[in-house]
Amino acid sequence: MGGKLRRDKLHTSQLPDHFVYGINPAFEALQAGALRRLFLLESTSKRLAQLRKAACEAGLPVEPLEDAPWFPVLEGFSHQGVAGITEPYTGALLGEVLPKLGNVASILLLDGVNDPQNLGAVIRSAAAAGATVVLPKHGTAPVNCTVHKVSAGATYRTSIVIGENLSQAVDRLKKHEFWVVTLDAHEGESIFSFDFPRRTAFIVGREERGVRRMLKEKSDFRLTIPMQEGVESLNLGVSTALALFFFRAHWARRS
Repeated sequence: MGGKLRRDKLHTSQLPDHFVYGINPAFEALQAGALRRLFLLESTSKRLAQLRKAACEAGLPVEPLEDAPWFPVLEGFSHQGVAGITEPYTGALLGEVLPKLGNVASILLLDGVNDPQNLGAVIRSAAAAGATVVLPKHGTAPVNCTVHKVSAGATYRTSIVIGENLSQAVDRLKKHEFWVVTLDAHEGESIFSFDFPRRTAFIVGREERGVRRMLKEKSDFRLTIPMQEGVESLNLGVSTALALFFFRAHWARRS
C-alpha cells in the first residue's frame, strides 16, 4: 500500500526538466551530444544493449531506471525501459540556418500549433522531408519530452528555429529568395498541379483556426489538398507531410 500511496501523489510535473524517454529520443540526444544522464532498465533487448554500449563509448555512465525517484511517474508511458536528462533544448537561429540551405530548400513555419502530439508529428515529417522548422515566440507547444517522443527523436536530427516573430521571419525569407505558401483547408491552388519554387516556405496553422489572416496576406500563394466529397479536411500532421513530400517529389523529378 505504501508504494501505491507514493505513486498516487506523483505527477508528470515531477519529472526532471529537459527530459526524454524512449529509445530513439535518448539515442538521438546522445548522438547530438545533448544527453547528460541516461537511465536504463535491465533487459535482454538488443536495442537497449546498443544504447548502453554507445553511452559507454561516449563516456556517459548508465544509471538504473528503477532507482530514479521519478520512475513511478513513467507508468503508462511508452518509455521502452529508457529515460534521460538532456541539456536545455535551445534550437537554432534563423540567421545560422539560412546560409547552410541549398538552392532547393523547404522551410516550415508553424503558426500556433499548441498540441505537443501534433508538433512532434509535424517535426518528424519535416525531418524525413529534409525541411527546416520555424517556431514562433508565442502560441506554440514547447519542445518537451512528448514532442521528442512523438517525433522519434527527430528534434535532434533537423534544424528547428525557436522564438521567431513569424511575420518578420517571412520578410527575411523573401529576401533570401523564398516564396511563401500558406496551406489552406478550404481554398487555394491545388497542390497536385502547383509548380513549387526552388525555395519554398510553407506556413501551417493549428487545425481549429488555420493560419492567421496577417500571415495569409503576406503569402505569395495559397495551396489546398483536393479531397473526396464528404471529407472535410486532413489532420495537421498528414497535410503537412503531403505538402513537404510533394515539394520533394517535384524537385526530385527535375534533378
